Order: sequence, then structure tokens, then C-alpha cells
Amino acid sequence: MTDLQTLLADVENLAGPDRNVDVKLGALWPEPRPFNLRGTAVRNGRPPCLHFTGSIDAARLLLKHVLPGWIYRVAECSVSDDAWVIPDFNDPVHGAALQARFQKEAKLDPVEFFGTDVDRRPAGQPALALIEALLLALIFISSPVENGDNLS
Repeated sequence: MTDLQTLLADVENLAGPDRNVDVKLGALWPEPRPFNLRGTAVRNGRPPCLHFTGSIDAARLLLKHVLPGWIYRVAECSVSDDAWVIPDFNDPVHGAALQARFQKEAKLDPVEFFGTDVDRRPAGQPALALIEALLLALIFISSPVENGDNLS
């Protein structure tokens, strides 16, 4: 099991926000980070790690920094929290590079192809649904595909 798969399993098993998992997620944020990798303490003048598992805004920021040019959707209902992330092939900054990287995938249904469609039950933790979708995307793009190519 890779580190990303282990982290995904940690997130899938959460019933609510978790500061230890927040710190692990914070390590995915490219340097320089605007926060430190501690859950509670200010260090080197930087605030503690963001609350990725408890804040949809923090989860969205993580997505924007870890997968630039990707889009997301989050939905909440009485039964579940749903989320997916996919490349935005029309992004004015990253779209052309994403189209080049995922040429075949750009012609398919990206939500189905990338396998990032999350249905998290019970409802009440939309940030966790978005984090799960983000991790599924990272696992997908870092894994070899059927034809032996690696998309990362």
C-alpha cells in the first residue's frame, strides 16, 4: 500500500475532523507552505496546519495547490456528501498542459475515467468527501495504467 493509499484509508475511516490527518494532508501542499506541519503550534512565524478535514474552504485550497487546473464538485444532501475532481481541460493557465498529459482521457467521461466520484455516508462531512476525491485523483495519476504508461 502506498503512502497515498494509506492516507486515503485514514480519511475514509474518519468520522469527523482529525488534526493528525490534517498534518499528513498538509505535507502534500508544495513548498513554500503558508503554514507549518504542526496541528496546534505556531512555528517560525507560520500558523498551524489548516483544518483540511473539517473545512471545505481548506480542502478546496489544498486541491487548488496540489492539483492546479483541476475542478471539483461537492454536493450535500440528507443521505450523503458527494464529491469529484477532474482535470479542467478548459483552464486558461493549465488546460493545454492537462490536455496534452491526458489526451485519451480528455475524450472520455472524465468523472468515470478518473474514478474520483465519492459518495460518503452518512452526510455531514463534505470536506472529507472532497479530500477523498483529491486523494483518489492523486493515486490515479501516480499509478501505472493498463497499457504500461505512467501518467505522472
